[in-house]
Amino acid sequence: MEARRLKQVVYELPGVSRAAQHFFALLARILNEVEGCSLGGGQVAIAPHKGDGLLPATVFRLAKRSYPAVLFDVEQFPLALRLGNLILRTPQDVDDDPDVTERGVPVPQDAPGGYVQLPAGSEDFTALLPLGAVYERLNGHILRLDHTGVNLPARMLGRAAWSRLIGVLASWTNLYRYPTGEEWPFVVPSTAAEFAADITEAHPWRKPKFELVYDTTLDHPLIQIDLETDLPRADLEARFPEPYGVGLPGLDQYFRSVYVYHPWPGLSLRIDLGYRTDRPDDMAGWLVHEGGRILSG
Repeated sequence: MEARRLKQVVYELPGVSRAAQHFFALLARILNEVEGCSLGGGQVAIAPHKGDGLLPATVFRLAKRSYPAVLFDVEQFPLALRLGNLILRTPQDVDDDPDVTERGVPVPQDAPGGYVQLPAGSEDFTALLPLGAVYERLNGHILRLDHTGVNLPARMLGRAAWSRLIGVLASWTNLYRYPTGEEWPFVVPSTAAEFAADITEAHPWRKPKFELVYDTTLDHPLIQIDLETDLPRADLEARFPEPYGVGLPGLDQYFRSVYVYHPWPGLSLRIDLGYRTDRPDDMAGWLVHEGGRILSG
């Protein structure tokens, strides 16, 4: 049973070039503020609630790659799924690292906010904020990592392949439907006993979770990082104005989204910033009880 349980979701980030190393260092500084974070050995690991045996953990790791990949750390199961240049894989897969030319050092606009404007039509999102600016505006205000995730463009992934991927992920994890019907399934950290049966209690906080999105709006994959902050909505909107800071339709009451500049073309990175709340909660219970578990096979 343990051999087929997902231990970690690992975001393998290139660490060969100076620009890639600088990007990773900034990301590590941001994530170092979140609850459960540990740094060392070229990686940032965020473990679910300590002492409870919850899996999977979430890891960002430097790798000898030219392009990011998502590694599902599970034994005895080969998987390789390529979406553009982004590869979703398991340790058993020997993937071919794509030959990608990195973007150069960002040149911010003179406009207030200092964002980077890519050529129109070159990416799904072309107004991007350098990660250093994100860190400067959030430093001291980050609380927790609620979840990470990957948006998979439907144009790159047929319906049958999506269903197979969900079935495989469900065989490794406690995977739950999004209760309002969107194709946004979530992996909720669980114990070995809960993996064998099901989760019945929402507590302790089950963070960070992992989300997959079957996205009919994107041309390229997107990595999302959802952070909880102690900043109120008005403050986050002022710190991250349009065009690089946006409120996603139907979700803007919960968080502000920021699109980030990074070295790798054909991939979007979005950081979602949750507003301060006097009653912090975890939507794990809602996913478990209202969405229901997805079972493999």
